[in-house]
Amino acid sequence: MPLLSRDQGPLVDALMKFGLSEYEAMIYITLLSNGPLSVKEITVMSGVPRTKIYPALQHLAKWQLVSLLPEKPLKAKANPPDKILAERLKPLEAEIKQLKKAVVELNRLHRASKVREAAEKHEFWVIKSEAKVASKIGELVSSAGEEVCFLLREDGIALLLNNKYYNEVLLRLMSRSREVHVAVYSSLTDFSGESLDKLRLLSELLEVQYVDYPVSTNLCLVDGRELLLFKRESRWVDMKTDYVGALLSHDFTVNFAESLFRSLSQRSRPAKQMLSILESHWLSFKPRMSEAMLLFSQAMVMSTYQALHGAKNGFSFEVFKAAGKRLLEYLDQKEKLKLIGPTLEETLKLLASFFTIYDGVPVNISYDKSSQLLTLEVRGDLPAIYREAAFRELPVPPSPIGLIMLGVLEEFGYNIFHLKSSFDEREGTWLLQYRLVVQPLEEKELLSPL
Repeated sequence: MPLLSRDQGPLVDALMKFGLSEYEAMIYITLLSNGPLSVKEITVMSGVPRTKIYPALQHLAKWQLVSLLPEKPLKAKANPPDKILAERLKPLEAEIKQLKKAVVELNRLHRASKVREAAEKHEFWVIKSEAKVASKIGELVSSAGEEVCFLLREDGIALLLNNKYYNEVLLRLMSRSREVHVAVYSSLTDFSGESLDKLRLLSELLEVQYVDYPVSTNLCLVDGRELLLFKRESRWVDMKTDYVGALLSHDFTVNFAESLFRSLSQRSRPAKQMLSILESHWLSFKPRMSEAMLLFSQAMVMSTYQALHGAKNGFSFEVFKAAGKRLLEYLDQKEKLKLIGPTLEETLKLLASFFTIYDGVPVNISYDKSSQLLTLEVRGDLPAIYREAAFRELPVPPSPIGLIMLGVLEEFGYNIFHLKSSFDEREGTWLLQYRLVVQPLEEKELLSPL
């Protein structure tokens, strides 16, 4: 038989990476190809010098890759490579795994530095139009190092299934699911045939978990570092619908989103199993917020009752504060939901994001320590209930989150006094202002011009 062929050159290189010398690799391949051979035959067939054969065979025998046969003349035969080399692979595989983790961690550090650098300039980024939102989703999915989490409503599922963005979003997501952990949760409010058909189709392409959790926007969380909120909405001016998104990288908000997804993982069920139940309308609607909405309704009734009986406006605000305190206690004790951050500023940023997540309303909350003024600005195409509340100059947004805000402020040790509620219909801006004090102030001081 001729010397080793060119085709066997890569095999020699591979064996050398396991730790064999070039001569040892050539001898082992020759024995595998030809069966037991004498030293003279090995020399002829492998091209290895005779003086190098004996030490090479001894080393191969030590590795248990060859067996030396006690014959005259001495012969050697190759042992099967799978078990022996597989053992040699284990430390290499562990090292590769460790190196991959190091690359992921280095990428995370790099991305985190970019996020921090950008965060110094912006609190959030607004993304308008369906195409730009889809592009941002694809970009986030591609950048993921460990995990991508989605919580999708009907409009979120529709965007992922849109053929226009198949390569950019869905195909990329399916491809990345082999490399990173992809968690997709869905929560519907529309149980029509079309919505369920889309959920069924998405469940065939990805592992989708169903959870009965009411949100008014879709969520996409990547590696616990960036949170994209997106939804399809109608513009108040021309009633045209389009997608809009907000990209957040604020630590406390993102951390809360992480805890939310951990909670969803415990409460969800495979969507494929739930489809028959959803089609039968066996699930109740929005159970998680029912208690909160009940408390708000009670506060509204009591406030209206007092107003009809000529009570002071201040008393109605006290009712809202009491309801907020009770709601915060309920969420803490019953739902184990911790809403108090390390600082007031951090907590207010979290609550502002809640207005977007749950009510679909962009809200900015700012606190000026020097003047002790807390300003809440609601801007944009307000839902009907928000517009009605703004017209009536309610002292708090018509949402459980507004009540939670009052409860949070009291938890931080502030007395809260409502100063202002004004609505600019032309600009679509509702401004609410409060004074926060540690000690009570005289009424005339509270109501003095700002």
